[in-house]
Amino acid sequence: MLSKLIFIEGLPGSGKTTLTKKILVGLKQKNPEAKAFLESELPNPINFAGHAYLTLHEFNHLKKQYPDCKFVHSVFSDDYVLVPYPFSAIQYKETKEYPEDLVVFLRSREFSCRPQNKVGFSVYSKTMLDRWEAFSKGLTGKEEFVFDGDILQHPLDDILHNYDISQSQIERHILKTADTISNSDAKLFYISQNNIEESLSRIAVERKRSIFVDPIWLKHWHKRKKIELSIIKKLPIKAEIIDNSNYDWANVYNTIARGIEK
Repeated sequence: MLSKLIFIEGLPGSGKTTLTKKILVGLKQKNPEAKAFLESELPNPINFAGHAYLTLHEFNHLKKQYPDCKFVHSVFSDDYVLVPYPFSAIQYKETKEYPEDLVVFLRSREFSCRPQNKVGFSVYSKTMLDRWEAFSKGLTGKEEFVFDGDILQHPLDDILHNYDISQSQIERHILKTADTISNSDAKLFYISQNNIEESLSRIAVERKRSIFVDPIWLKHWHKRKKIELSIIKKLPIKAEIIDNSNYDWANVYNTIARGIEK
């Protein structure tokens, strides 16, 4: 038996989170232990937005400074620790005991999401590959997991915002991470709308956020989609692009459900 890993991808407004939740409901009907990893939810084995990157020495010093803090969901390696902090409303619920000066420090050491002090790309890439390999090695064959934008969206947003590197370098990084799960029953479903501007304009109104129609961000999302579609052709796992230009969410869900059962 192979672990079932389902990745839902697409640009903002493509319905990733809603579909992820709905797919989880379907999986739980047969397997109550099925789990979904939603954006910013803790813990997530392969998404570290809202985590500070610290050396072991720095972390040990931090524990002495703040002995009452439990540092829940921290991720340890031989030479670094990834420490979550109140980055979002969801994470705040689990790290709300952190004093403000600690939050300020951890935010200054943000690992991936538009950090103030970036780690080099080689460090970022190695760290993420470490975490993917650790995740893969920990699979028992019984898992059924659904991921909300964790194989393409989040790493690509991190890389495109933080590093000036070539598309080939970006693709190599993503493909290396995907290689770690190639022995699992992994499937990626990419939800696509032909008119990016129209799709983003819809969610700008729904979410009351002008960022979705900002010309700079529109340029970013056009670039990201181009890279995503290029990577999908090369992935070592099964991938399907679903055209949802008509916003037929029921059809998208049924297509994904059929793809999962194949």
